[in-house]
Amino acid sequence: MAKYIKVVDGQPVEYSLGKLRLDNPNTSFPKWPDADFLKDFDVYEVRLTDKPEITPYQDVTEGAPEFIDGEWVQSWITSDASDEEVAERKEARYIKVENQRLKAYQEVSDPLFFKWQRGETTEQEWLQTVAQIKEWYPHEED
Repeated sequence: MAKYIKVVDGQPVEYSLGKLRLDNPNTSFPKWPDADFLKDFDVYEVRLTDKPEITPYQDVTEGAPEFIDGEWVQSWITSDASDEEVAERKEARYIKVENQRLKAYQEVSDPLFFKWQRGETTEQEWLQTVAQIKEWYPHEED
């Protein structure tokens, strides 16, 4: 979906083609106006960019578009998360890993445990499988 801004007093302001039509009721607009047409109204399409990857200790929010190399480009602001947010995210990650491990234990290692109990496999095979699951779903180091 395209994103547009209107430059007002030199600053980009979020805008839309619908707003452009409402602001100019006596103007006939093409269904999809091109960049040259929009420029006459100080309206520009913003080139969208990927949200940057962040750590659990950061937050990212969309910033004001920036004029770079002749075009308006979406920008992002990265900031530190609060101590409370970091703690909540760590807890959520821990719970997610534990749930992944539980499912894997039930599907992969528990059957081996019962085979070991019946003498159909070795304790070592079961323990190796448990260790492998922990490698598949590690808890992140802080």
